[in-house]
Amino acid sequence: MTKIEEFPLKKVMIDDIKFDKTNPNSLSPEKMEALTHVMQKYGYLVPVILNKKMQVIDGEHRVRIYRKMGEKKIPSYILDTNKVDSKMIRQVMNKLKGDHDKKMDSLEYKIIHQAGKLEEFAELLGTPSKEFKTILEQRYDEIDFGLRHPKVLSERFGSPPFSILDAKQGYWQDRKKKWLAFGVESTEGRKDDLTYKGINHLISGTGNEQWYVNNLTSTFDPVLCEIMYQWFCPKNGDILDPFAGGSVRGIVAAMKGYNYTGIDLAQEQVDANKKNVTIMKSKHKPKWICGDSQDMDTLLPADKKFDFLFSCPPYFDLEIYTDDKKDISNMTYQQFQKVYTDILSKSIKRLRPNSFAVIVIQNIRNKEGGFFINLVGDTISAFEKNGMKMYNDMILATQIASVPLRAPRPFLSKRKIAKVHQNVLCFYKGDTDKIVKLDKEDVIVDVV
Repeated sequence: MTKIEEFPLKKVMIDDIKFDKTNPNSLSPEKMEALTHVMQKYGYLVPVILNKKMQVIDGEHRVRIYRKMGEKKIPSYILDTNKVDSKMIRQVMNKLKGDHDKKMDSLEYKIIHQAGKLEEFAELLGTPSKEFKTILEQRYDEIDFGLRHPKVLSERFGSPPFSILDAKQGYWQDRKKKWLAFGVESTEGRKDDLTYKGINHLISGTGNEQWYVNNLTSTFDPVLCEIMYQWFCPKNGDILDPFAGGSVRGIVAAMKGYNYTGIDLAQEQVDANKKNVTIMKSKHKPKWICGDSQDMDTLLPADKKFDFLFSCPPYFDLEIYTDDKKDISNMTYQQFQKVYTDILSKSIKRLRPNSFAVIVIQNIRNKEGGFFINLVGDTISAFEKNGMKMYNDMILATQIASVPLRAPRPFLSKRKIAKVHQNVLCFYKGDTDKIVKLDKEDVIVDVV
């Protein structure tokens, strides 16, 4: 390995130093003032680099500051180098710097801010302090406010435990990509174009503008499953899903060590889900039962109880899943509401005391004028009638995806606002004093 050459530091008369007019590096007056403050506060930290002709290779602004301050000499390195190497050195010295991790930056800004030094810090960088305050505000969801834990909230809990679950964030999308790369598939066993008849219909805005769609069929987010399970279901707990649909909720549950039971009307869907389980390398296997959840009392053992109820019911007639008359997506809303409430009632009775339930739902527009049907409110009422009170009210902010394509026309013609969120409703059954406290350690373990 070539030995690194070291140069002696010499004090050079400032009047003997020449500036290179071709120097591409410049500082604004504000930055020059900031550099002056830095040198006054911390001292002379980086010597100037000169060539044998006393021409500046690197450090012109430091020389100018020294001259302005009335100094006669400045510590310098003098290199015997040619014109090309001088320019290469200047380029390297100005540009060879590390890439800053935004999360770690935010943590350092926070420490500086807590010490009451943010204004001074901003002045030393020649940057308005409001820029750093904005960064802190924008990234507050990724900063662990307990300094004993260096990990950010999203790393500790999958997502910051706030009422907005932001699926657009990088940490969420990165984790979702892992699940999808693993082979989780939600549309197997389901018809295409369940939500819309086709892309032209989607763009026209004549239908319900509700879901983020993949191949025009709604898909369930595996990251949401993972987070809800680990937030609200005890370790190795039993999960009931009375509106099972695709395999995502079952596979994620099993991979996380939970015992999942899902009920779905369509045999085709259940067969597809079981086929998709072949990607798993877990001793836990999800269980799907083909049948009507209204018949839960006969589909499940009489004494079977669960620790967590998690489901995403049909959004009334937004998607028509089957031609089966028992499929509530085929019913009138009055019929839908009655059967939906009955299924929830039977599911709630299956929960053990002191258990949570989470339902992913949203209001949908009717076909007579596009007015909203209060599906969210009806869901809350159904739970309350069956002894479960609402405990957390969350919003899943979904990816924008195709919304820019389909939002303008319905807005311009009917003032309809395109939805980019879903409601995540959390209920509790029992004594809140008996809610099991989560470990202080991370609750999200990467098993993908």
